[in-house]
Amino acid sequence: MFAKIEGGEVVELQGDTVTGLPYHFCPPSKGRIIVGKQGIRHPSRLKHPLIREGERGEGKWRRISWDEALDIIAKRLLEIKERYGPEKLAIMLGEVKGTEFAFAQRFATAYGTPNVFTPANYCGVATGMASYYTFGDTHILARAPVYYYRPKVLLLWGTNYIDSGGSFNKLRGQDVHYAILNGAKVVVINPYNIIIDVEGLSPDPREHKLKNLRRASDADYWLKPRPGSDGILALGMIKVIIEEGLYDQRFIDEWTVGFDRMRQEVTTFTMDDVEKWTWVPKDTIAEVARLYARNKPGVIAWGNALEQTVTSLQTTRAIAILRGITGNVNTPDGGETLYEPAPMERPGHFMLGGELKEVLQRYPRSPERTIGGEFPLALRNAYVPTQLFTRSMLEGRPYQLKAALIMLSNPVASYPNSAKVVEALKKLEFIVTIDIFPTPTTEISDVVLPAATYLLERDDIGYWPGWYGDVRVYPKLLDPPGEAWSDVRIINELAKRVGLEKYFFKDEYEAFDR
Repeated sequence: MFAKIEGGEVVELQGDTVTGLPYHFCPPSKGRIIVGKQGIRHPSRLKHPLIREGERGEGKWRRISWDEALDIIAKRLLEIKERYGPEKLAIMLGEVKGTEFAFAQRFATAYGTPNVFTPANYCGVATGMASYYTFGDTHILARAPVYYYRPKVLLLWGTNYIDSGGSFNKLRGQDVHYAILNGAKVVVINPYNIIIDVEGLSPDPREHKLKNLRRASDADYWLKPRPGSDGILALGMIKVIIEEGLYDQRFIDEWTVGFDRMRQEVTTFTMDDVEKWTWVPKDTIAEVARLYARNKPGVIAWGNALEQTVTSLQTTRAIAILRGITGNVNTPDGGETLYEPAPMERPGHFMLGGELKEVLQRYPRSPERTIGGEFPLALRNAYVPTQLFTRSMLEGRPYQLKAALIMLSNPVASYPNSAKVVEALKKLEFIVTIDIFPTPTTEISDVVLPAATYLLERDDIGYWPGWYGDVRVYPKLLDPPGEAWSDVRIINELAKRVGLEKYFFKDEYEAFDR
């Protein structure tokens, strides 16, 4: 991306269309800008630390200095730790951009709380664990084969890559466009006729020949499964492939265990059952299964709609098995690729390892200490499912939390049942929220801290998701408005105030170097 700065202000943002690289070899932007400059200098931005005066939600605030804000927060956090124990602090995080997520998790470890809430149960962990338990690795992507191997079939499963493709999605509209230009068949699996418009995404001279794929109904196949039945649909496709002998015998012989048990499993139901439970005609399911199995390489691009149900892990495992039995994983011909991690300190080690191990011995993130002990895969991924916050506060199960540090997140809007979330938040003794704009959550907080955006206003490193073997740089080109600080600086300075400087850094740049 290129930014034009004049007089300390951004006057233009544009994608990297100048370097001469083909659009499909520039993963971060591909010549497109998904964040406008309007938000950077919006008049509603938070600019100064604020402390509540009056009742929560009354809208009465007093401006304070950073020193005063950090001292107030540190005093309350130390009191809560001494009086109730460190696990009574909830740290609520949203989606990671730079290193702020890792810093907040590191703070949680050093402080001693296992109760860190993230969006992981809606995004990432189900698919990551499905890949791990199926392939032995969480880093599986569809991206490289689209560039280099020209897949013959694309299954867009529970996703809408034009409207919701983010900065690190596995496959985006440009990738779909590129695949179609090279003759790929497209199957859309989604109950809704979503727009997946790929028109105008590339300067490719062949664009006028592009198939008109503006909606799901324009794809070669559009499957509309009953919401929540995707796992059954995947098992139906597996049944067809196994019973018609369309699987990759060589791949199965060399790389799989348990295939005979899978063969037995699919005899326990009929395709009539699959049609009944999914609402998708069994003949259509069979046609798509044959298309995917017979035309390699094939790519399944799944979205996190598949992670929104109680069966998300088993649903995504079934789809992972579908990839495996057709031999579309890590093969010379393409398909899905297992990536090696980027050559850097792993985020999990930064959050939980090294010198922090001594703290974890005293304050382990164990089922006995957290409010999410019944979810072992969540604990393994260093988070507590968000819905348990409300249960903790309103039902006292297994105990009530006392304070919250909220960053990158607006729980009132994004946690299940907003009215209950507000009721639960108001039961906390102390709430600190770090944000860029006022939100429904900042309105009921006790201290509100202004954050700099990761776009242009702070130096930071983008390590997430680490799938591409890359590290991204976010250079600071502008001063943030007012007295806003980067999230990383806020956490690093707060750690010093509560006596955790041993586990933190002189400044964020020391951490970036590490």
